[in-house]
Parts: sequence; structure tokens; C-alpha cells
Amino acid sequence: MIITKLLNYHFYHNTYNGIEVSSINGTDYYYFTSLKKSKGEIKIVDQFEVSCLKELEEKIDKNIQANLVLTTSNILYKVSTVQENEENQVLRRSFPDIDVSQFNYEISTDQHQFHLNIIRKDQIDNILNKLRDHKVTIINLSIGFRFLQNIIPFMKGQTYHTSRGILSIDEEKQLNLTRGSSTSDNTSHDINGINVSDAYLMSFAAALQSIIQNPSITCNLDQLNDELKSQFQRFRLRKSLFLGMTVTTFLILLINFVLYSTYFDQTEKLKQKSIDHNIEEMQMSKLTSSVQAKEVLMSLAMSNGSSQTSKLLYTALLELPKSIELNELVYQPLTKMVKPTERILYENNTMTIKGFSGNNMDFTRWYSFLENLEEVSQVEVIQYGSQNLEQSEFTIKISIHEKI
Repeated sequence: MIITKLLNYHFYHNTYNGIEVSSINGTDYYYFTSLKKSKGEIKIVDQFEVSCLKELEEKIDKNIQANLVLTTSNILYKVSTVQENEENQVLRRSFPDIDVSQFNYEISTDQHQFHLNIIRKDQIDNILNKLRDHKVTIINLSIGFRFLQNIIPFMKGQTYHTSRGILSIDEEKQLNLTRGSSTSDNTSHDINGINVSDAYLMSFAAALQSIIQNPSITCNLDQLNDELKSQFQRFRLRKSLFLGMTVTTFLILLINFVLYSTYFDQTEKLKQKSIDHNIEEMQMSKLTSSVQAKEVLMSLAMSNGSSQTSKLLYTALLELPKSIELNELVYQPLTKMVKPTERILYENNTMTIKGFSGNNMDFTRWYSFLENLEEVSQVEVIQYGSQNLEQSEFTIKISIHEKI
């Protein structure tokens, strides 16, 4: 039961449509009724009349499904009195000379008479093709009063003006049709609580067919109707399948895009890290090479005068007065701070000595001693000043003769 309801909703979306094609003075007219079923209640949601298929196509949704009832002038209609076991013979008796294979017919009956409607098959095919060309899908077809059987139980003893003529229903629910032009005042009728006007009586009954599903009657339209319904259901299934595949494909592509974007971003980050790491390694290698080169240069510079400097220091320290205290000695001092991209600049063959002197006379004698040393070319006082009452801070620079 639940599956049936789901399939019914899938195919119809709780919307049921009926179309009547009628001929008035040689012109075809199309009467459209759309019903909506919600919570067990049926409502008319749309009704209109047009005189050409182009207008019909513009007013309805694309690829709409509908039940079709034909009441055109090329349908032959006859009434025959009911006789026991004669239903199968009524067609031959009414039209003895026709080739039945070339016609579609429909026979409905009440308690007293047969209602026979017959039309050529090629005329039905022509109408169906025209509707199909204008995006109208027919799923069920009647050429007589089959759809009307849905509402006869709810029709009261009134007169109904239709395109086929004047219909009347007696107390025994027997249908009587008076053929000819019907001058309808478009009166509304109460059909089980739904107001339906004369003009839309047949299209309303056609739309109701998909909901009520009245018992079948004698006709040769069953195969055609089964094929029409199957085509519609296959179309809806293909459409749903295509939509599902499209959505699934889109989701797969979206997921792939997200995963690819994430992977791509991570890959780019790793590539950038690798590039940065390589750059850092190159910079470190260059810096290491530069430092090593400078270390070699410093070593060469230091070794160049190491023996001469050692002798000078030894001699200077031997003559150092007790009142003088040394706290720093720098050989070949730098002229400015070392930078990775610049050469190391230093004062070649130069020594700076810093310290404190507690006796000015002792400092003067030691200073003169240094000036007179054979290895010394010049002694220069860079700084000399009192740090406190007992000591003076000094800085002297000694220039050494280049070693020959």
C-alpha cells in the first residue's frame, strides 16, 4: 500500500489532469481541468478553455500528463436497447459494414441501453500526435462516456449542457443524451461537494479517472491506453533516473573537486616548504663557507705575527709595574662589526691593551718602555681617565713592525 502511494506520487505528484477535445462549428476546442488531492480532499486548482494547441501549451506545465476524452464531431454515436448477452454483438448490429480493425470503439451500458461511440484509429493517432508535439502526454483515452461513469453516482436529476449535447440523468442513474447544439448558460453543479460548470463536466470526469479508476467497459482501447500509460511511466522513470544520475555525478565531481583542492593546497604547501628549506640550506651553506673563509683568513693573520707578538707580550708583561692591572688585550682588532655579506676589516699588526693604573708615574715609565721596544713602531694612548680617586682607566694601541 505504501509502495503504491509512493509510486502514485512519483508519477502524478497528487495532481490529476483532464482534457476534453470538442468540435463546435468545425473548430476544435480544448477544455482543461486540473485536480489536486491533499489529505483525502480533492480540489479544482485550474480550469480553462482554449481554441488552439499553442495556447494550451503556453498555459500548462511542460510534459504534463492528462486523461483525454474526445467529443469531436467525427465520433459516431448510437444508442441500442439492451438485450441479454448481446453486448458483444451491438457493434456489428449497429455498423454491419465497417472494418472493425480500422476503428476504435467504446460501449457503455446502463440498465436499459447501450451507448456506442466509434471513431477511426488514424483520427485518434492524429490528435495524440498533435498533443504530443505540444508537450502534452496522454495516459488514458476515452471516446464516449467511460470517464463520465466516475461522476454519474454523484449527479442528481438535472440537465447538463455539454459539447456532445444535453445530458440528463434520471432517478435510476440512466444516461440520456440529446444530440445537437447545446445552448449552455454555464450552470454550476454540485458533484459530491465540488462545483463543476457544464463546460468542464467532461474534462473534470476525465481528471477524476486517475483517482477513482472506474470499472472497465467494452472497448478496443485497452491496449492503446496501456501503451500510453507505459510510455508515460517509462518517461518519468528515465527522467528521474537521469536527474538522479546528474545529481550523483555532480556530487561526485564536487567531492573530487574538494578533495583535489585540499590535496593541491597541501601539495603546494609542501612544495613551498621544500623550496624554503632548500633556500635556507643554500643560505646556510653560503654563510658557512663565508665564515670558514674568514676563519682561515683570521688564522693566517694571527699566525703571521704570532711569534713576534708573543715576544712583545712577554717583554711588556715582565716590565709591567705592580700598580698597573690589565683586563683586556686584543690583537689586530676589528675596525667594525662583522657582517655576512662584507669583508672582515681589522687593523693589521696592531694590538690594543686595556687596564687600570694606580700610579701615573708607573704608567708613564711603562708607556715609555713600550715605545722603545724594537718590535714596536708606535704606541698611542686612546683613552686615559680617572675611574675613581685611586685608579685611572686606560686604553693604548701598539703598532708592531711588519715581520720581515
